[in-house]
Amino acid sequence: MVSIAKKASIALSSLLLADLASAEQMYSIQKSNVTNYNNKNFEKQVTKNRDKGISVVQFYKDDDELSKKDKGQFEKFSIEQKKMFRIGAVECNEFKNICDKEGITEFPTYRVYPPFPVPTSDLINAEGLDTDKLKKMAFRHIGDRTIQVTSANHDVFKDENPGTPKVLLFTESKKAPIVFRALSEYFDQTLLFGIVKSEEEELVKKYKVKSFPSLFIVKNDEKAPI
Repeated sequence: MVSIAKKASIALSSLLLADLASAEQMYSIQKSNVTNYNNKNFEKQVTKNRDKGISVVQFYKDDDELSKKDKGQFEKFSIEQKKMFRIGAVECNEFKNICDKEGITEFPTYRVYPPFPVPTSDLINAEGLDTDKLKKMAFRHIGDRTIQVTSANHDVFKDENPGTPKVLLFTESKKAPIVFRALSEYFDQTLLFGIVKSEEEELVKKYKVKSFPSLFIVKNDEKAPI
């Protein structure tokens, strides 16, 4: 006969395994670019990130079929945009208090958290995740601190704030690339970012630009740009 102690041990083990299974999250801690948010890290990783950065968060339930269906697309999004945004997910069965506080009522909900004081925006799509739409939602919150540099203002750009390195992008594009804009925001007051159009022949010749795009770092204590 099985002893009472052994029966209790088996029952406890079964309960523990069941609890672990229910708490298992959809994204692997070791393999995924999607961060699993919980009661300990949500405020630090998402709310406090709004002082300067942008977060994209998926609110899901592990027993929701559409959430499971969206997993691959959201994983792909996280790989493509990991340098641009903080990307994570909250499992709303286990961390119901977070989802209730955030007012989440539909699953999955994708929420973009832009820098304060801009309000958040949600994407809810019953037909599956539209990553292009989600990307556009997040991209529109990227600021732009780049400066249009021409032969007329080049010396002022280069010489002002002498202790601050300047980053110059020579480009044929009409607009500053998204990633360059994002960097100008992130490194605000640490680096100055300038855009030089290819038709600025005087500056193209001055910097000996041979192809576009070309990137230079200009420091006042260096004789030549890097």
